[in-house]
Amino acid sequence: MDYNTSRTKIAIPEFGRNVQNLVDQLKNINNKEQRTKAAKIIIKVMKNMNPGVKDTPDYQHKLWDFLTIISDFNLDVDAPFELPSREKIFDRPKKLEYFESKIKVKHYGKTLQLLIDRVSEWEDGAERDEMIRVICNQMKKNYLMWNRESITESTIFKDLKNLSNGKLVPKPGIVLLDTQDLLVKVKKRKRRLEAEKKYPSKFNRERKTEKIISVEKVIDISNESSSKKIENTI
Repeated sequence: MDYNTSRTKIAIPEFGRNVQNLVDQLKNINNKEQRTKAAKIIIKVMKNMNPGVKDTPDYQHKLWDFLTIISDFNLDVDAPFELPSREKIFDRPKKLEYFESKIKVKHYGKTLQLLIDRVSEWEDGAERDEMIRVICNQMKKNYLMWNRESITESTIFKDLKNLSNGKLVPKPGIVLLDTQDLLVKVKKRKRRLEAEKKYPSKFNRERKTEKIISVEKVIDISNESSSKKIENTI
């Protein structure tokens, strides 16, 4: 009996063995003009076998690429497109090098770390003290976002000192936002995240219309009210 395991391997199983046999016979035709005519007939057969391919862009080009692969890249015809080489189809692209940056404390996030690094370079003054307060409030909010238990202000001040390498130390008597008020904001944020997962297309449209505030703009404070704006945006 003739089993498939004893037959030659099919280059593209989706087109079946009959197309494979037709292509093998095509390569045995000596006259190039006749080979080209036969190749065009096989292309029509392949198109009828996969009618959905008509809905894809450049489907004719793709069919000729498939025909080249089935012929084991040994197709000498006058094709309407440039036929691909074996290297172009099977060579793996170069591995992309991704930007990797370590986050010291993950629940505070990278953006907050960048803000801390920039404010650490500022000179002492009222503007710097106000930004320290804003950062501490955001650290508290981020912590509550990803942790169930509450956090003390002393822990936040200690984390801020570690993240800034000792450059940012809150002044004595600094008062942070109440935990209950922050929990309300955190719950709203969590509900929005759940809604984004459920209805991604709706929120993607909203993001396109929103103004994106970069870190550079966030830390570029020119007046006293800027810290309030930053506190509401980061």
